[in-house]
Amino acid sequence: MTFLVYLYKPEKRESIVNILLVHSYKGGSGKTTISLNGARSLAEEKKVLLIEADFKMPSFSHLFSSRNVSCYFNDYLNGTNKLTETIDRVTLHDENVHLIYANPKFVPKDKIHSSKRSWFITMRDNLFEDLKHLDYDIVIFDLGPGVNFFTLAILTVANGLLDVVRPDFQSFRGIEFLIENFYKKAISSTNVKFNIVFNQVPSHPKMTTLLNEWIQKLKIRHNGISNIWKLDYDDEVAYRSAIQEIILPKGNSVMLKLNKIFRSLV
Repeated sequence: MTFLVYLYKPEKRESIVNILLVHSYKGGSGKTTISLNGARSLAEEKKVLLIEADFKMPSFSHLFSSRNVSCYFNDYLNGTNKLTETIDRVTLHDENVHLIYANPKFVPKDKIHSSKRSWFITMRDNLFEDLKHLDYDIVIFDLGPGVNFFTLAILTVANGLLDVVRPDFQSFRGIEFLIENFYKKAISSTNVKFNIVFNQVPSHPKMTTLLNEWIQKLKIRHNGISNIWKLDYDDEVAYRSAIQEIILPKGNSVMLKLNKIFRSLV
């Protein structure tokens, strides 16, 4: 928590680009599926860059294995490449979404795995400046789960945050932990729009009652939350996830809901 306080600066940062973060307490929440399809939704009207910032369990290279990618976000952070050199221009159905991939190989010597606070502060400031000079309306970060120095740093320059939560007790307790120990400082110190989405919620009536109780508890305890959304369980989404085809059809009910969620963040 000390590091989080250390990162905040009193001056307001002016940006010509919306920076959105998609985060979760633990892996397997559906965060990447939501990031990719949310980016597609916004790309119908805006220029969108989606950056993979999950450095321990990256998946973009597996999902887009046909792409010829040789330069990763890690290379930019290491100082060996320009940010523009890491961008892959991809068409997802009809939308043009530009992607930046995390290195699928874990390289311990990469600077992103450092614990030097000063490096993360400098990295944040340099990245923020470089993003301002790119021709994008919206930049989305698909963050790694849990608390890490990169997420702590990038949160201080973000405009919107979407936390993806599975409808289970451990995940619910996890989002409470993140709010109390992590997000609350950001919500009170910046203009971050903070949203929560419960993902793949089954239609069982007892689950509906329980989820409503959780949502009510979150709203009472944490008045900094802008919206709490729900994505119902969808067979097609589950199947596509199983075969690594997570780009959803435009008419899919989950995709239609994501349109609303992501537009509320910008």
